[in-house]
Amino acid sequence: AHLLVGLATSLATVGCGAKTGLYTPDGGENAVFDAGVDAARDAFEAADYETSATLFQEFTNTYSLSPLSGEAHFWRGQALAAMGRTNGAARAYLESFSGDPTGVVAPDALLQLAISLNRMGETEDSCVMLSEVTARFPASAASIEAQAARGDQGCV
Repeated sequence: AHLLVGLATSLATVGCGAKTGLYTPDGGENAVFDAGVDAARDAFEAADYETSATLFQEFTNTYSLSPLSGEAHFWRGQALAAMGRTNGAARAYLESFSGDPTGVVAPDALLQLAISLNRMGETEDSCVMLSEVTARFPASAASIEAQAARGDQGCV
């Protein structure tokens, strides 16, 4: 449960992601790139979460600089969470948010990270993350969910 110790402090200072790797889905690689994302999404929609998590992991390993990398980490987290692998899901949500803190899934990644932390018994860190969702993304649907979760968890 203490795998993410210091997480609140780390996230509070995240300003931009440190992306590494090669992103080159152009020309002939475009079909391979699209097929990888599509296959991972299809597996998720078919509730084949093990395959989905594996394919999203392979995608982020291969295309770590892709603009879709943050989303791929998020969906890997969703697949892992669906299988009850809360620690792995939390790491995936953290990678999603850290890699793209202003991306399209950033509010949801931070919210799901907070929910995962609470499931891991890290309620204090969860409360901090829920506050971060509201502070960073006040107009998002995730902010509304974060406020409700703060009440449910008894956050101060």
